[in-house]
Amino acid sequence: MLREKIIQDLIKRKKSMEISTDNISKISGVSIATVKRTFSGKKTSLESIEKIATSLGYSFEIAIKPSLTPKMMYEQQLQKKADNIVKKILKTSALEDQSPDNETVQIIMANAIQAIKQIPKSEIWA
Repeated sequence: MLREKIIQDLIKRKKSMEISTDNISKISGVSIATVKRTFSGKKTSLESIEKIATSLGYSFEIAIKPSLTPKMMYEQQLQKKADNIVKKILKTSALEDQSPDNETVQIIMANAIQAIKQIPKSEIWA
């Protein structure tokens, strides 16, 4: 999605500058075939897109920023694993016609989380 937006912006800039593909190739140092491939929306390396963007007067920056801290992600994964364990327990209990009450489910969940915390962090993501 980001790639497509960048390409659309480059196409608009190319048109507004009335610059040829050949001249973009010469200025950017990117082969004419790659420039054509880029403007047709085909897969192109970020390095080539950066050179083309720079040749059209753009500064090119890609930034990523975390939306969650590692601790938050770990806590989410703990919860996910615990949810799966509790669901299996509840299915088994339902088959045996012995569904636990909400308080018992919360205790099972807390115990599952504590048990999962004993697993090495490197293995919790599987």
